[in-house]
Amino acid sequence: MASLFNSPFNKTAMKKLSLFIIGFMILGVSACRKVTNEYYTTPNQTIYTTVAANSWVKSSNAGNETYSADIKFANTDIYQNGFDGVLVYLSYDGGTDNTNSTWEPIPQTYEGLSYSYIVTQQKITIQVQPSSGTGSFTNAPGAVRAKVVMILSDL
Repeated sequence: MASLFNSPFNKTAMKKLSLFIIGFMILGVSACRKVTNEYYTTPNQTIYTTVAANSWVKSSNAGNETYSADIKFANTDIYQNGFDGVLVYLSYDGGTDNTNSTWEPIPQTYEGLSYSYIVTQQKITIQVQPSSGTGSFTNAPGAVRAKVVMILSDL
């Protein structure tokens, strides 16, 4: 019986069988597929426009003056007020180049004036008031460049 295990034929056969089993296990394990979630980015839409100096409308309520100007959405602008988001930036530097302009997010206070905005389905209304909350303007706001970023949601 001892000669059966010491035979060179059986040692070679055992080595081959072991290599075959190890190779089969490596192939079997490496054939497993890793499942990953596929993520995609919902594209945002950016609109550049100029609010003209003559488009500001003055209103007064209990001594508080407010100037308002509308930015209307074009029919091609896809925006749903219930789900999506809007960011508004203003540029006061008078530049016409969108990449080199300085954009400041609103709501904010700039040179004693408080800027804010209201979003409805078809327009954005930018409002300017004295930062104290009361008082009046010495001059109407001038022309200002606006950047509107519409953030689409995948809801």
